[in-house]
Amino acid sequence: MKLHEILTDEKRNTSKRQDRLSVKILKGMERREDAYYFSEYSRVNNRFVKIGVEMSGAARITIKSHPYILFEESLNLPGLFYMRPDADGEIGLNVCGRFLIEAFDSDDALLSQETLVVHPKSMSIDQYLLMQAEVRNLLIAFNTIPTTEDEDEERWVRRSTFPLREFQSLLDKFKDGLEDVLEAPAETLVSRQMLMRRESIKRWTPRTLIDSQNHEGRLKIKAQVTERSHHIPEHGMIRSMLDTIHAMIQQAHDVESINAKRLENELESRKTASEHTSNGTGTDRDVQLALRNKRDEVDRLLRESNGKVTSLDAMRSSLRVYRDEERVFDLPAEQIEETHLFIHDPRYNEVFESYERMLDLVPRITFEKQRFIDKMVKSPHLFEIWTLLQLYSECLRLRFLPEESITDRLFRHFDARKELCQVTVRFNHVMTKDSIHITYEPDIKLDDGKSRRPDYFITFINRRDTNKTRKPFMNHTLDAKYKPYGDRGFDKMLSRDLLRSCQRYLDDFSGMKFELASAALVHNDADADTHNWNVRLGDEMPYTYSHFNISPGRTNHLNSYMKRIIHQYNGDHGYCPSCGAMNSGIPYPQNNTPYKWTYICECQEVWVDNRCNRRFEKSAHRGMNGTRLLKYAHGNYNKQVEDNWDVHCQICNRSYHGNLHVTDQLGRRLEI
Repeated sequence: MKLHEILTDEKRNTSKRQDRLSVKILKGMERREDAYYFSEYSRVNNRFVKIGVEMSGAARITIKSHPYILFEESLNLPGLFYMRPDADGEIGLNVCGRFLIEAFDSDDALLSQETLVVHPKSMSIDQYLLMQAEVRNLLIAFNTIPTTEDEDEERWVRRSTFPLREFQSLLDKFKDGLEDVLEAPAETLVSRQMLMRRESIKRWTPRTLIDSQNHEGRLKIKAQVTERSHHIPEHGMIRSMLDTIHAMIQQAHDVESINAKRLENELESRKTASEHTSNGTGTDRDVQLALRNKRDEVDRLLRESNGKVTSLDAMRSSLRVYRDEERVFDLPAEQIEETHLFIHDPRYNEVFESYERMLDLVPRITFEKQRFIDKMVKSPHLFEIWTLLQLYSECLRLRFLPEESITDRLFRHFDARKELCQVTVRFNHVMTKDSIHITYEPDIKLDDGKSRRPDYFITFINRRDTNKTRKPFMNHTLDAKYKPYGDRGFDKMLSRDLLRSCQRYLDDFSGMKFELASAALVHNDADADTHNWNVRLGDEMPYTYSHFNISPGRTNHLNSYMKRIIHQYNGDHGYCPSCGAMNSGIPYPQNNTPYKWTYICECQEVWVDNRCNRRFEKSAHRGMNGTRLLKYAHGNYNKQVEDNWDVHCQICNRSYHGNLHVTDQLGRRLEI
């Protein structure tokens, strides 16, 4: 079976099933290891590229577990099948994921099967694989995370799957053992039949004599020979060890590369962010110092992360000679177990013991949980699951900790329902006891009996404001989309999705306990920075609708999204947006009517809570006064005015000095 990228004849009437389409092959799909890869929403000459399956002798092509998807044999190329158009669920247009394509003959016998991975057009294959690596890493990390802070109150941070120094030391011992093995590898004697000249036969057996008599006159006859062979079970087990260690290194390399990319983006943002203009006051000097300290901290973390990537690269390269060149280990991998050779031969014992100790550095996962993690990594909803785990990470970073192990919660729910839909994970802040509840794909019933299922339903619960000056809870929806909204022609899709997945939820949930403060879209355009934190669909309150992009190593917009939840909507500006610690702001001016508060956390993060110019509040706010304008040293969602700490108001679009900043729905500035 071969998979191709194709174009179908769109002029024919596709509504009639008996009408087959002509097909043009563009090229064969890219294949890596065990799967073909196809980019969703690919276009050629403004026509969408489709999926073609070439299989000689096939009578039927299907996608396992997706019986509603139908294939038709092309009109002009026998043996080439195309997917019938389906506006709601055509794979490659509207649907991403990992699929098993199967071909059957006329007797319905399976002829062949291949794995197809459809990844978003806005992501490369490498970025898709990084997303898989991060899903695996986070589920392992969430399985072991404590539910309370340590005594020193260190915040939760992502760490490598294993300690690199210890792993490197054990890997060196493992390779030393391999070198000792290769100097004199264990062997076994293997008997086999082969054709030999009569004069070369040294050992005549009854079978050899019979074969000689039956084939008298032949120059060669069959004879049994005994040879030395390195094909022993232990070498097959060492092959398995090499593959496992390589996979561990590759996983850690991918995760650390993502971390380095994230830190690189953050450092660039902090370097280019406008610094507070100093006027000599103590607060300004403190702000300047904190900004530099935070930038230096990120720079240090980036250098450490790049050093880890370099070390992992070297480890991966050092294994290549044993995996790719040494014929002793060029065997099918076998299940690893203790054997007499591994226990009593010092050379083989060093290999076995070093390998076992390397495994001990990795958190142990039960077989059932490992199967669950594998299913999540290969899920057709990979981007949604990855985004869900990133939301959990943001909560942990802000010191909102789960009531139980996140992986335990997800695993039990999946084990019971065979899906993650409607799973809720609750987080409580270690100091304030405020809560964040995140539900994945809830089934929300409307008064008319209909259902709505946003991808993520997020609730912030205020447990501290005894005066009830703020609402006790704020609800938000977030819908995940695959479309490359920054591409030409996709702006109409963005408009449609904002109405269908944002305004509809806001309207439908109005007056219910699910009433929303905001509705947003998250998409995965990895290259174009396509976002708008304040999309205007009508006369609604600012910050109601928004969209933003995230991808592995580029999650800064998700950080901004969480800042909006804890600051803009909840109104408690004391939460540090970097570490989640609580802080008190420094008012300015320090009298009875301050309009600005400056926050400096012990972690050296800086942010400012401001308000719009009172002159514009009176003339252009249409009664919507009191909306706070927050400014950050990194990750602003209010558009920053160049060269100072002012931001444009999201109600009147003016800076403090009155200059306008108006954007289209993609976030691009419009000339007024």
